[in-house]
Amino acid sequence: MKKYLREIEMAGVILASTGIVNSLIWGSIYGGWICGIGITDDSPIIHSNVKSKMTIKEAQEAVDRWIREYGVRYFSELTNMAVLTEEVGELARVIARKYGDQSFKEGEKDNLGEEMADVLWVLLCLANQTGVDLTEELQKSIEKKTERDSLRHIHNKKLLA
Repeated sequence: MKKYLREIEMAGVILASTGIVNSLIWGSIYGGWICGIGITDDSPIIHSNVKSKMTIKEAQEAVDRWIREYGVRYFSELTNMAVLTEEVGELARVIARKYGDQSFKEGEKDNLGEEMADVLWVLLCLANQTGVDLTEELQKSIEKKTERDSLRHIHNKKLLA
């Protein structure tokens, strides 16, 4: 039972990090900030009344609709990989200041969720343009980690301290 609870907890962390999509998808990559992408039956519209729950598949579809409607086209995969690296760096900066030993500089803000959403946005772009179904891949990843690591972390004395 412990093994399954650990995996559920790990899956919860992964899903919590993608949960930002539940309310807003923020994007600064394709020409400025937008307020959010509201999911309607037809296409995304810019407003603050966003669908309250969104699956990973729906997030991939919403990003794709936004790119086609407002972004002209996807950046190349190589450019998006560089942008993803940049966004992860921005996320790391906020985490270092919020949870690490650094402090925020004057004018900087604690925008942790915003930076996570930026990372997710670019990852969704890369998945779309390379034909990756992130829902399927996440499910496979959880299964792999469950099989491989089901006892590893439970018996790790460093984690029990």
